[in-house]
Order: sequence, then structure tokens, then C-alpha cells
Amino acid sequence: MNSRALKMGAKISAMVTALLIVTAPAPASPRIVSLGSGAPNSVTNQIGGSYFIGGSGLASTSATRWTVSGTSMTITEIGGSGSGYISMDAAYHTGLFTNAAGPNQVFGYTATGVSPPHSPTPTLVMSTTLPGPNELCGYRWTASSNTWQILGGPNGLSGPLAQNVGLPVTPSLQAFGSSSSGGSTSTFLTPNAISATGRYVVGLGYACVYNTAGTTISANSFRWRPWIWDAAANGGAGGFTILPTPFRTTSGQTNLRRTGNAYAVSADGQVIVGAQEHNVGTIPSADPDGGRLVVWRWNSGTSEYDMSFLPNGVNTSGFPYTYSTTPSAVDMNMAGTIIVGRAIDDNGNAFLGKWVWNAGTSSWDPPISLGSDLEAPATWLPGAVTSCGLPPNLGGIIATSEDGSVVVGSVVYSTCGSFMSGGFIWHQSDDTIKDWYDYLVSQGSTDAQTYYGPIGDAGDPTRGLPRLGFPSAISPDGTAVVGFQGGTQIIPDAVPTFVDLTGGTACTEPTITVNPAATFNFSRCGSLGIILNARAAGSAPISYQWRQDGMDLVDGPTGTGSTISGANASQLRITQPNLNDLGTYDCVITGPCGAPLTTSTCAVQLDPTIPMPANDTCGTAEVLSTTLPLSVAFNPCHAWVDEGAASCSPSIGDLWYSFTPDATADYRIETCDSSTTTPPNTANYDTVISLYSDCSGSEIACNNDYNTGPTRNCSAVRSRIARVTLQGGVTYLIRVAAMNSLGTTGFLRISLAPPAAANDTCFAPITAVDGANPFDLTEATNDSVVSCNANQGRDVWFAYTPTQTGLLTASSCHSTTNLDTVVTAFDSCGGTELGCNDTAAPAGAGCSSNRAILRDLSVDAGVTYYIRVASGTAGAMGTSATAIGGQLTLTVTPLAITQQPEDVDVCAGSTADFSVTATGATTYRWRFNGTPLSESADISGSTASTLHVLNVTEDDEGDYDCLVSNDNGVVVLVSDVAHLNVIDSCIIGDMNCDLFVDDDDVALFVATLLGNPPPAVCNLDNADVNGDGIVDGADIDPFVRLLIP
Repeated sequence: MNSRALKMGAKISAMVTALLIVTAPAPASPRIVSLGSGAPNSVTNQIGGSYFIGGSGLASTSATRWTVSGTSMTITEIGGSGSGYISMDAAYHTGLFTNAAGPNQVFGYTATGVSPPHSPTPTLVMSTTLPGPNELCGYRWTASSNTWQILGGPNGLSGPLAQNVGLPVTPSLQAFGSSSSGGSTSTFLTPNAISATGRYVVGLGYACVYNTAGTTISANSFRWRPWIWDAAANGGAGGFTILPTPFRTTSGQTNLRRTGNAYAVSADGQVIVGAQEHNVGTIPSADPDGGRLVVWRWNSGTSEYDMSFLPNGVNTSGFPYTYSTTPSAVDMNMAGTIIVGRAIDDNGNAFLGKWVWNAGTSSWDPPISLGSDLEAPATWLPGAVTSCGLPPNLGGIIATSEDGSVVVGSVVYSTCGSFMSGGFIWHQSDDTIKDWYDYLVSQGSTDAQTYYGPIGDAGDPTRGLPRLGFPSAISPDGTAVVGFQGGTQIIPDAVPTFVDLTGGTACTEPTITVNPAATFNFSRCGSLGIILNARAAGSAPISYQWRQDGMDLVDGPTGTGSTISGANASQLRITQPNLNDLGTYDCVITGPCGAPLTTSTCAVQLDPTIPMPANDTCGTAEVLSTTLPLSVAFNPCHAWVDEGAASCSPSIGDLWYSFTPDATADYRIETCDSSTTTPPNTANYDTVISLYSDCSGSEIACNNDYNTGPTRNCSAVRSRIARVTLQGGVTYLIRVAAMNSLGTTGFLRISLAPPAAANDTCFAPITAVDGANPFDLTEATNDSVVSCNANQGRDVWFAYTPTQTGLLTASSCHSTTNLDTVVTAFDSCGGTELGCNDTAAPAGAGCSSNRAILRDLSVDAGVTYYIRVASGTAGAMGTSATAIGGQLTLTVTPLAITQQPEDVDVCAGSTADFSVTATGATTYRWRFNGTPLSESADISGSTASTLHVLNVTEDDEGDYDCLVSNDNGVVVLVSDVAHLNVIDSCIIGDMNCDLFVDDDDVALFVATLLGNPPPAVCNLDNADVNGDGIVDGADIDPFVRLLIP
């Protein structure tokens, strides 16, 4: 063939290749199907055109079976509570049932006084109570017969101790039957996985074990053991084998076996992967038996399972790295040859690892690293995660395909305050870990973006936790993944999903998974209102339309007082419902294919267990007895008619009472109970009481949160009209209502009002005396607000006329009750506030800071002052039925001069000081020859207790005295006169100007020489003894000669 023909052939070949590339169908995008509700945990390959999914929690806690077959889906709640793992042939599921009375009830064993300790043959006694009847135990469901079988088998004992349920008694492993889980409704025998054919189940079981001393066996030990259950054992009856774990290495506990857990089992039951407990000692680095992944392998020679550790990194001390908690994120393929989980390298760094069984060496190869982080950060990460900056934690949940080429699981992100969970997928083909949501989007899944995307973050709809959630399981062939949204942060309307990675059928018709309850009872006391739920599985989008009596509902206010939200969502909420919201509700569910579906109906009705009140209106008010005290119970939950309004607070849910007193008197009306009734008669919600002359009359009194009377059986939000005068023979109407939300019970109490506080008002004060003055705020009201405390606390008043002029201290310290108080003084009732104190600071001995001390208030003898003692808070006070009070202590420091000024002789040019000492004084005024002094360059302290006359001259010589008083200035004391004598010729070396050079001058001379002359130095020049104009060392010898002539 010539060259031209070769070139033409190559050209044609290229054209054909290009044409094939252009016309070849694009790979199918992953298809996402909603599973409606629940938590899937396992998925099979396609079997006869259907995928089978195991899980639980569809509409209840039951184990659940989903079957996805082309365009249709069937869902079955197969019973029990939780678990729901499915075998890969879809023939079996695991589940949980209560340990109810009957042939399948499991009991544990106890022993006491065992000798020798840890004996393998203790005398066991069967417990009759543990595990409890509401604790949960593992079962297996068979699809062909639709029956459940308890995971059990002979326990190895005979006679009355024999059981065919629960864990076996295995003395060599220190396990003596099944123990309680330590919780009344917890699981004591937990299935974690089922083999591909359903023959084997593995999991965790609480066991009866020895205490540390080895002398007692408990049926509530909170110790657990890994186990495998074989359906074919004991002639097909089934049977348990407890898997071995090592002894502890902690000092004093070396006779105790470690706890453990089994998480996956091979199809033939020969290989089990699990974990032993984390380190319980004090030096984890020195304990190779800390929390570690382990493998149990069947030894046909010994007919037992042998335990070995999966290889992991080794620390610098030569010990394998361990986990701080018992590791649980691990999965294994059906062949038992590939394990995936969290691994640790020699530097202590965690990564996703894959262990592969080496048949040549009959051991597990070191883990292959799949990576420790995503190839690229997830695009949806919210600001709370990116600003936190902590790396993600991969593999909280992990699952592998049979050949180990695809691994999926969860990723936990920190917000430095909380956590949120996304997902990941790893492919062997490119050896990268990708975000689960981002991967589906990259593969062309528009459903992922449109229906399962981020919830938004700070206004950005492309960020925030995705509704998709994370994978929880993958089919053995790697074509299907199931998952759900979960973790610390939950998206309420997120649904579990089935993802066909190959694309598959274009649309799956909707199937209802959750119907609303048949009835929903509500009342005004229900804080959540009406809540109805419906869910459907199938391809997105799935729309919801809630209806009331066949009429479509819309979101927003109804116009009758209630508000609807979720009219087009899976959950319908009606807040503040009323009688107009009664009716028959259902939900129409529509998918992109198939016919619309309608849920079963729900009858929304008033709660029939709550009586309808006959006194819901003023016109039907309940007539009360006139025998006092009276207490009548009320329940406002069906008080639907709101009449009138209370002036003291907005209020709802009112009930009405009619009261006609026998005699004119002061009465107390309250929702408290100050009696000794047990249990106390108190309302369990925030009440409002108002009193009227008739149904159309004016309001006489009103109270929201009481502020008078004792605290016993009365919280701060109860109501009390403390004292109101009612006329005998006249009928009054009482309205009891709630401020915002109603409680279910309450009591209205009417009694004769106790006497008011004797000094309740400023115009009726009690005369106070010097010293202690007891006060009682129990029956006081409020009639003043002061500058240092704006609360309208109850107050009492004292009139105080001091017998001496001076400074007053008014203190609520040393009271018998630790009462928050405020002390205020006024010059008259309604007059000027003179002083106020809310906090005793410094408090001092016998006085907490919430007391009050009003200090140094200027008072004059014979003048009356009005002192208010009040509570620092409004409303309820104290905790007892006794008086709420304390002690007001009044002390006057009298105005008096205790030390007079003295005559002063100083040299000209020096400083003269005069001092006076006085008690009860706040103001001072110095005078010179009778004329008041003022501050100037030469005068300092003219209004202080010490006067300084600077640079004295002959003009300053004369008489000085001081006027002393308090702030009021009504009484003024005049000090003695002190004379200032100015010396013209000062004596050299006389540092204090006392006209002598003596020992009193030595220290002053030295200080002046060092440049720090004290105030007592009258003239600095006197230190220049040698007269050279400088004070220095040359003046020392002449100064000494003056001292010693």
C-alpha cells in the first residue's frame, strides 16, 4: 500500500474515532431516591432486579425493610425496635425486642462470697429481675416465614439454672450469662452485623462478671463481651460463642478481662472484626492493650476463635498506638479479606486505612493509607467551620465494597463549639477522598443540588450543611449507597436516601412511609400546638399539600388567632390553635411520576381527658362559697372564650368566678396558697387576677406578679390582690387568666387579708431609735422608687429624729434573713432624697453585699428624717412562710472637735501647719484673725482639716481657728485659736525652727542633705551651715560642731 493510501486510512480512522466519541452515550448520572424516613444501615446488590435495604425508624423504632424495584418501592416495618441489618441475600434481618416475660425472657446470674477469688466454679444464683423487662435483646427475622427468632442457645448450665436464651456461661472468659445494660430501657444484647447469608450475627453483650476483688458476681456489672451467634449451632436451635479478650494490665485489675465489641463477620463466619476497650490504666503509652482494632479468626484445630490485633503504627517506646476510646468505625468485606477503618501511623497521625489479608503469610498486611483528608475542602462548608480551622475527622461511619475499590462514610467537622457531619467517597481508581455531596454533583446529579443541597449560610444558598447527609452503607458491588442526615446538627426535613451510582431507572413512584396519627388531641395548654407528620419515599421532587376537611391549607395567620406553617411540607404546625382548627386532616403527596397519594386521615380534636369549664364566660361565672378561707381548683386548658382585659397585663384563657362576701372587710384574692396545704395549692403557670363590680362594670383591682405577702407555695409569677375592701352582700366578679401560656392546674384562694404593715407608707411611719429597729416587709406594698434602685420593691418607713448633730449611718446588715434591701433617706414625705444605697460595699463582717449601708448622711439634732427600707427586687421574696424582714440599725456620729489646733513658731519663708480633728464633721473653714481664708499660692487646705501657710512672712503672723460642721451647716463648732509666730532671724542648723540646734534637727538635716526634706523642715537655708549657698557634704562638720559646741 502506498503512502497516500496509508495517510488516507489514518485520516478515516481518526474521523471514525471522533464520531464514535461524539455519539457515544454519556455515563449515567447517579440517581437519588428518597427513602422517606428512618435510618438505613445496609444495602444488597440487585437481586432479581431489586435492591433490598435494611434499617430502622421508619414511622416508629421498628426494624425496616425497603425494596427498590425499578419504578416502584415497597416498605415494610417488620417489627421490633431498631437494628434492622439485612443479610446480602435479603433473607434475614436483625432486630431488637424487649426482655418481656415469657419463654424468651433472659435472666442473669449472681454470686457472693466466692472463694478462692475469681473461681471458675462459683455458686451461681439466677437473678429474677435483671436484665429488666424493658431492656432490649437481639433477634433475627426470617423473610420466608415472616417470623422473629431470639438470638439464644443453651447457656451451658443444667437444672433450674439452665436457659436457652442469653449469653452462655463461659468461666474461662469470666462471663457468667447476660447482664443488665445498666439502663431500664437500654440494650443488653446488641446485634451489630449479620453475615451475607444470614447464618451468623455478631455484636456486643453485657455479661455477668466478677468485681475487682473476685468475690462477687453481679448481674448489673456494666461490662460487655463480643460474641458471635450461629443459627446452625445446636441442631439449628442456634447458639452463642463469646469471643476472647485479653486481661487488663492495670494494677489491681489484672484478673479482669477487657471488654470488647464485634462489628462485622465474614460470610462463612470464619473472620470477625471488632475492637477491645480503650486503656483503663494511667499510662496509656506503656500499655499495648489500649483501645485497638482486633480480628477473631476461627481455629479449626482448637475449634475456637483466636484473637489478634490489626497492625498499626508503633510509638517511640515500641508500643502499638492505641485509641483513647473503643474504636467502632470499621467494616469488612464478605470474604473476610479486606478491612477498612481508622489507622494510625508511626508518628501518631490518624488516617483512613485498608488492611488486606495476606494468604501467603497468613497475616494482615500493614494498613494502606486511603488518606487523612479530603482531596479538596467541601464546597458547602459554612463559615462556622472554615473560621474554626480544625481538620475534619473522617470515618465515624465507614463501609466498603466487596473488592475494596470503593469506600464511603461520614466526615465530622468542628465549628469550635459544635459539630456537623457530611460524607465522603473514596475510589481506588484515582485514590482520592471526595466530599459525598460534591462528588454526586460532579457526576451530574441535578437532584443532589436541587433537592438535597446545602441549607444556606449567611445568605449564601451554596453553603451550609447539605440535606443529603452521609453514606451509611454500600452494596458489595459498589453500585448502590444508602445514607441519611444525622450527627450533632439535624436538618428536620432531611430524608434518608438510596443512591444508584449507575443511574438506573429514571423515576421511582412515591410511597407513603409515615401517615399522620389517627387522632391528635390539643388544648390551650399545649405549648407546641398541633403537629402532624407525613413522609413519602420516591424520586424527587415530592410535594405535600395538607388539607383540613378537604380544603387546602396555606401558610400564615388563619384570621381566627392561629398560625399555620408547613402547609406544603412534610410536617404541618398550627400554633395557638383554637376551636376553628378542629376537623379532619390529611395530606396529598405528589411525585414526578405515578399517581398522587393521600395519607390516612387524622381527627384533630379537643383533648377529651380535660374537662370543659362551665365558667368560661363572665355570664356563666362559678358561684363561690362565702366560707373562708376557700380554695377552688381550676383547669383553663379548654377555656376558649376570652372576655375582657386586665389592666395590669395582657392575658388569655380566662375563667370567671362570682363572690359575694358576708361582711365588709379587707380580702385577699390569689393564685398562691399561704396555708400549710400539702401538696401546696398553686397554679403551675403565670397567672393574672382582676376584680370587677359586674360583667360590664369597671375593674376594681388587678395583679399580675404579686409583690405583697409571704412567699410560701407562691412563685414569682403567681398573682395576689393583696388587700381589697369588699362590701358585704355585694357580688363581685373575679377573672383568672394567664399572661401568655397556660398550665394545666391552678387554685384560686380567697381569705381575709392580714393587717397591712404598720409603717407601709411614709405618712404612717414608725418612730426609729438609735440602734436596732426591726422591720417586716411581708405585708408591705410599694409607694416609692428611688435613685439607686428602680425596682418597685415593697417598702416600709421610719421617722427618725436624731438627738445629736453629726453623720448618720443607716444599715440593714446583721438582719436574721439574707434579704436584698435598699435604704433611702428623705427630708420629708414626697420631698428631697438625701441619700440612697443598694449595695453594702465594703460589706464588712455580718453583712453580705446585697444588704444596704447608707453612710455619712449629715443630720441635725431635732430634725426629723424619713428613712425607707425596701426590697431590692420586685415580686416574690424569701423562701419561707415566716416574716420577710430584718433590722435597720441607725448610728449617729456626733459633731465634736477631739483635737484642737496648736500654736506654731516658724522662721520667715518656711511653712506653718495647723490641724484640727473632729468627728461627725464633713466641712471645715479656716480663719485668720476672724476672716475666712481661701486657697491661694500661699494658702493650702483652707477647707480641710489641715491648713498649710506657705512662705510665711510677718504679715501671716496672727490667730488662726477653724469652723467645723456637717453638710447641713446648721450647727457650727469653732475650734480654739492657735497663734502663728514668725521668727525674723532663724538660727543656722535649726531645721525645725524651735530656736534650738539639737538632736531634733539631726534627721531633718540629713534628709535635707539627701534632697528629701520632710514637711517639718521649716527653712531649707538653715541647712547651709557653712554659708556657701549650697547644701552639701561640706555642711556636715559645721553642723556637728553646732550640736557639740
